[in-house]
Amino acid sequence: MFIMIGQLLKERYQVTEKLGQGGQAITYKAKDTQGQNQIRVVKHLCPTSTNPTLSEAAKHDLWETAKELFGKEAKALAGLGHHPQIPGLLEDFVENGEFYLVQEFIEGQPLSVELPSGQRWSETQVIQLLHEILSILEFVHSKGVIHRDIKPDNIIRRRLDNKLVLVDFGAVKLERQLAQVSAKSRRSVSVGTLGYMPSEQQDGKPVFASDLYALGMISIQALTGKNAADLVLHHKKRGEIDWQPLVTVSKELTEVLTGIVRCFPEDRYQSAEEVLQALNPNGSKINNGGYTPTEIVSEPPKVPPDYRTERVEQPPKIQDWRCIHHLTGHVASVRSVAISPDSQTLVSAGDDNTVKVWHLNSGVSGSLKNTFKPQTGFFKGEATYFTSVAISPEGQILASGCLDKTIKLWHLNNGNWIRDLKGHSDSVYSVAISPDSQTLVSAGRENTIKVWNLPTGQALRNLTGHSDSVYAVAISPDSQTLVSASRDNTIKVWNLLNGKLLNTFTGHIDWVHCVAISPDGQTIVSGSKDNTIRLWNIGSGQLIRTLNGHSNWVTSVAISPDGSTLISGSRDKTIKLWNLDNGELIATLTGHLELVWCVVISPDGKSIASSSDDGAIKIWQRN
Repeated sequence: MFIMIGQLLKERYQVTEKLGQGGQAITYKAKDTQGQNQIRVVKHLCPTSTNPTLSEAAKHDLWETAKELFGKEAKALAGLGHHPQIPGLLEDFVENGEFYLVQEFIEGQPLSVELPSGQRWSETQVIQLLHEILSILEFVHSKGVIHRDIKPDNIIRRRLDNKLVLVDFGAVKLERQLAQVSAKSRRSVSVGTLGYMPSEQQDGKPVFASDLYALGMISIQALTGKNAADLVLHHKKRGEIDWQPLVTVSKELTEVLTGIVRCFPEDRYQSAEEVLQALNPNGSKINNGGYTPTEIVSEPPKVPPDYRTERVEQPPKIQDWRCIHHLTGHVASVRSVAISPDSQTLVSAGDDNTVKVWHLNSGVSGSLKNTFKPQTGFFKGEATYFTSVAISPEGQILASGCLDKTIKLWHLNNGNWIRDLKGHSDSVYSVAISPDSQTLVSAGRENTIKVWNLPTGQALRNLTGHSDSVYAVAISPDSQTLVSASRDNTIKVWNLLNGKLLNTFTGHIDWVHCVAISPDGQTIVSGSKDNTIRLWNIGSGQLIRTLNGHSNWVTSVAISPDGSTLISGSRDKTIKLWNLDNGELIATLTGHLELVWCVVISPDGKSIASSSDDGAIKIWQRN
């Protein structure tokens, strides 16, 4: 069931805005029409899967799991009673077979806004953060609840009084249930966010000290100005986070934070109360008032020259790009966009079962030219949903990967169908056409990459090597090399002519969602669920640099035709522009209401197109 803006739930809560969406629920802002129009948060249980081939039994299991987690959240919130820094549960209800939670609405901003990459907090600020969140966790843990997803996005600074509020108990684990799980010799589900999630939680066995570890990682992130995932990846020795060389703080705070983020849970502080006592050995209290979140250490301490560290980001320059068109023809998520070689035409593919063709740079720029829809004998409409589009270099052929396991080819100018390419055993996530127009490459859920002769539609070879779904493929400018990105956390480089695997790049700590190759064919850019962008030398496989700045998955990357600018899109709803040579952040473009699925730049370098889960396509040009 989809909730519409303005819809009235339980004849009481009028939905005014969609706040966010996760794998199990959608969160809305609503007005309580029976309570003096107070603003509330309504969470709607809505488990989703991107796999249209799930059996009815699998869908039932997905629903039951989501319902169980939803029930645990309601039970945990009800059990917590009232705490001034936890949103209260007002009620939970069932309507038309759908489950809902209603909570207090917290006006403010997430802590992630105060922790941009490269900025460092003072020791006083970090101690203040620790004191506030530890006091909340002491209360939460006393109720037998483990939060399991402590991260900056789940800590809100309340506008009313500047205090921190802990939100989103959707991943909670009730401690008293752990004994039951152990007794049945059954592993718990791994829930949490990489970078803030310790090893025992990744194994599905969280303890109270798991929440403390996450808070410790946030504190170290604040002190060093480095993303937590980057700290875990690049600053770990003998299993421990080796953060101390990156910043100078007091011996006392160093000992406390080191004790919170120990690798093994038994070596950490076991309770929030223990950490509070360590912070205040004489029983003194830290003043909660007068906190100013903008206090930043102006001169970070020098790092030893032999210690590996990434560049500290500089504040972004004033953006000189603006949105000139907002295209709203799709009625569902727009997964992919592509621009024709002459920069005159834009193509978009959406979850509404349509591919749309738009004028881009002409007197009717932004207007719709054509719509390709499922037709009898042409598409299988019930499961076609388009995931990716590509246009041949001469601008004549349009190719699209689909959830129905096919690649569909048709003439771009008139929409006449050419053929379906069949051979995949599961959904197709990505397609690419070689610059010489001879080869099409496709990849998807089945872990296999397929290479096709584009003019004839003949399957040439299968490339195997990835151990999980392949999310993206890109072909080098000379049509000789193929690069693939996978859910197995790796990037692979292949000889496109013979299918030989040339290299495997490792370094991302979560799914690699997108790849691009620079115009000179020397650099690979990858974006990941670990929130980072990485630049690699395509020949040697050497990591050139890591770019931090996005606060959620990096879903798409593109490189300008002159090779000077990198464009990235993210689930954090932003588009970022970077200097490809030095990694400097140039601009951040905002405006999409939901996650950004795809970004592309026109061959003439004048326009950027972005598509989003909000169903919109935005066209950006320089002021």
